[in-house]
Amino acid sequence: MKKNDGTFKSEQELMLQAERYCAGSEHSVWQVSTKLQEWGAGSQDVVERIISRLIKENYIDQLRFAHAVVHDKLMFNKWGRIKIRFYLKNQKIDESTINKAMEQIEEKEYMDILKSVISGKNKSLKEKDKRLRAAKLMRSVVQCGFEPELVRSFVQLSQD
Repeated sequence: MKKNDGTFKSEQELMLQAERYCAGSEHSVWQVSTKLQEWGAGSQDVVERIISRLIKENYIDQLRFAHAVVHDKLMFNKWGRIKIRFYLKNQKIDESTINKAMEQIEEKEYMDILKSVISGKNKSLKEKDKRLRAAKLMRSVVQCGFEPELVRSFVQLSQD
């Protein structure tokens, strides 16, 4: 990548920029690789060497990243397992790492979040017809990434 003075960044400068990027928050290998390309790393060899060093120096850890995503997306975004898993797959995280990270979700906590999402969505619906209301509620909560069969059982309970 060209600097303001018209010269190109060295591998060392890219490494320092990547270290700062990774020190600020958790990132996947794919995210860092994409950033390095944006910053003008040029060859794939340079990207691989930098990524390799970042992993070795513990700036990047795929499992740590996956754990952080699972925690944050569940607690702050109120996403269900399906949406979290899809997000991690889009970040090029392998299936075994995703499975390990997903194991941290406590069932009681997950159910409490699901109930709060259903309750919040239910309050915001204007539909009066019970069946239409239940269908809209079901659809909107499933879009948050919760399992349809689980949502269905809670929606039926909340409508009775």
